[in-house]
Amino acid sequence: MRALGQAYAQADASTGGGDFQRLPAGGYVCKITKVEDHGSELKPYLRVVYDIFEGEYARFYSDDWSKENEWAHDMRQYYTPAAFGIFKGFLKAVDISNEGNFAEVAEKGFDEKLLVGCLVGLIIGEEEYESNDGSIKTRLRVRSVRPIQNIREGKFKQPELKKLPTYEPVIPADPDDTEDDLPF
Repeated sequence: MRALGQAYAQADASTGGGDFQRLPAGGYVCKITKVEDHGSELKPYLRVVYDIFEGEYARFYSDDWSKENEWAHDMRQYYTPAAFGIFKGFLKAVDISNEGNFAEVAEKGFDEKLLVGCLVGLIIGEEEYESNDGSIKTRLRVRSVRPIQNIREGKFKQPELKKLPTYEPVIPADPDDTEDDLPF
């Protein structure tokens, strides 16, 4: 094994099992830190990476792990015709929060990198998902976008856990129990 150097010597030991602090569900004033345009996709979208900007959890995603795992604090803003209303709502929330005009110029296009550094209010909630091993786990996802004033004034609904749908098992009928005449 190669020498790991000074960074290893200075690292705190961790068991790796849940020693990290998790962001609680709620409303946050966030700063957009990165934007990527995925306009060539079948369903075009902007991938927006954010960090918490204000309050107790400011700079929550500024550590090395978060920088390497942006999927933990990103969202997709689709701009297909079916999603224009939601996309326009996202841009309007950014505009109101930053005195911008993205929603007005979107028709003609703009450099999406101009969104970097803008503030926006995000309502983040937990949702269930099925992991690769079949177990049910939870993760955080952006539920909605609001102007930062709404977050600062508490004008939003606290998100509830979004549960996976439950399905009743389908039990096939016993072929001997049928009263129907068979066609052959």
